[in-house]
Amino acid sequence: MSTLTSTTSTTRPTLGAGDVGKSYFETDSNKVLVWDGAGWNEWNPDLTLGPGFQNNLTAALDGTNDYLSIPASTDFDFGTGDFSFTFWMRVTSRETYGGLFSRASSYRLKFQAADHIMNLAMTGLDSAIITYNPGGTNTSLLNSWHHIMIVRNGTTLKGYVDNVEYGSQSLTTQSFSASGSTFKWGDNLGQAIGGQLDEIAIFDRGLTSAERIEIYNNGASFDIGSSYTGADAPLAFYRCGDDDDDTDSGGGSVDNGDTIGTIKNVVNPGTHDMSQVNGATYSNANSPV
Repeated sequence: MSTLTSTTSTTRPTLGAGDVGKSYFETDSNKVLVWDGAGWNEWNPDLTLGPGFQNNLTAALDGTNDYLSIPASTDFDFGTGDFSFTFWMRVTSRETYGGLFSRASSYRLKFQAADHIMNLAMTGLDSAIITYNPGGTNTSLLNSWHHIMIVRNGTTLKGYVDNVEYGSQSLTTQSFSASGSTFKWGDNLGQAIGGQLDEIAIFDRGLTSAERIEIYNNGASFDIGSSYTGADAPLAFYRCGDDDDDTDSGGGSVDNGDTIGTIKNVVNPGTHDMSQVNGATYSNANSPV
């Protein structure tokens, strides 16, 4: 009886067009992987096929002053309605109150340098709505990839790190709106993070428990854009260099080290497309899978 070669989500082999059919068992996710010559086909533990693609590039930030920017839009003024943010991060440095994302001071996710706390703040509740506190000297969120979700369903707001709930808050009248404010990723009122961001999705609805599990378990190669359609589709989904329509600063195709031009909103190109400020680049170093 033959057995599959073992691998993990962080040690998948680099394969080419001549390796079609090579198969592996991923021990940390319990997936079966089959290489099709261009990317991985991934079978989940329940033997369903998770839509996927090859994930090579990320958005890299220098930790000083560069960030990603989505033009101001009332589409991101969720008010007291439901919403979800989901993304992968690999943070290597941050300023005192480094920002993972922000819309002015109206709502922002901060990753603090001194105590390694991550908190979601908003106007009127600046200290925090929900807080991830790993312990004052715990640097477990640094220098490795982690998946972050913020989900509001009704009056309940929850945060997740690697699909483990870290905080919950009951909200009543609190409104997540910032009319006229750009949506910045990697910045909090001028406070930067250094590292990489990838596979950013923004929903105007609350993700279900099953969807959270599906998105996290399938990793950064999961095609959120084609998996959720119609009323379930995200407002925006950014592949950070891996979509065919992403460009460098000269308007051409992208490569490792290129300054970011346009990161297309995969689900609705031309609407809510993302750009960079102060020189953020594409990087294939340590890309998540």
